[in-house]
Amino acid sequence: MNPLPATVSHPELCAAIVGEFAFMKAMSRPEDSSFQPLQELSLDKVFNEADTFFIEFTTLEEIIDTQQSDLAVQLAAFLYAYIDVTDIIAIQQNIHNKLK
Repeated sequence: MNPLPATVSHPELCAAIVGEFAFMKAMSRPEDSSFQPLQELSLDKVFNEADTFFIEFTTLEEIIDTQQSDLAVQLAAFLYAYIDVTDIIAIQQNIHNKLK
């Protein structure tokens, strides 16, 4: 997995998370085991949860220091809540790639 950059903006991180869930939702097919849970997933809920979860690591300038916050671990912890819904490893890898 690509390492995260030294800093990430809070809005950019939340947008990357929601974007990945939107992509997984749009690309799911009825024959996929995760199709129904993904279709029922609210992207607004994902955004609100990400916004709330990562705000504690965010400065007033809306920046997250990835090393200080151990962002890779925090991202994995956040995504773990969705393990029954989708492939969280793929989402994490894609987020790392987008933010690099």
